[in-house]
Amino acid sequence: MISCCCLQQHRPNSSLSLTYSRKVTFGRVIHKDLLLSDGTLIPARTIIGVPSHAITHNPDLYPNPEIFDGWRFVSPASPIGPNPSSPSLPTPSPPTFVTTNSANLSWGYGKHACSGRFFASYEIKMVIAYLLMNYDFKFKENQGGRRPRNVSFELQNAPDPTIEILLRRRR
Repeated sequence: MISCCCLQQHRPNSSLSLTYSRKVTFGRVIHKDLLLSDGTLIPARTIIGVPSHAITHNPDLYPNPEIFDGWRFVSPASPIGPNPSSPSLPTPSPPTFVTTNSANLSWGYGKHACSGRFFASYEIKMVIAYLLMNYDFKFKENQGGRRPRNVSFELQNAPDPTIEILLRRRR
């Protein structure tokens, strides 16, 4: 279950994302004019990227994408995949926390995918398990007990660094 929650939380820019993420990934600067095969011209000094926020919030890939659902990836009966009415959408492989595919770009994609993602996923899960077993958490009372909104700047999205989280070691 912790792996499924990590995968759900790791969807870039999830409205409940606890991590720094990007609205656009794989940003690149075009250094000289680039003519695509369909005749589209991308001028030099243009910044291009993959719209990861749009992908991870596509309801054809992730039903109810704005809702955090820790059970979203638990059942093999409900894998992510294209809507039958939209066959042109990519068909991702069955998801795991470290899966890389065109619908999950958190670890990169293709030959440049993060080679340390397997180690990182174990570390993340061990730290989360330790914290959940040994500490109680809550937001400071003046925040209404709900998770505060993220702060967006440029193409980035991150938790508000001014928010206080209270921790208490369990006895």
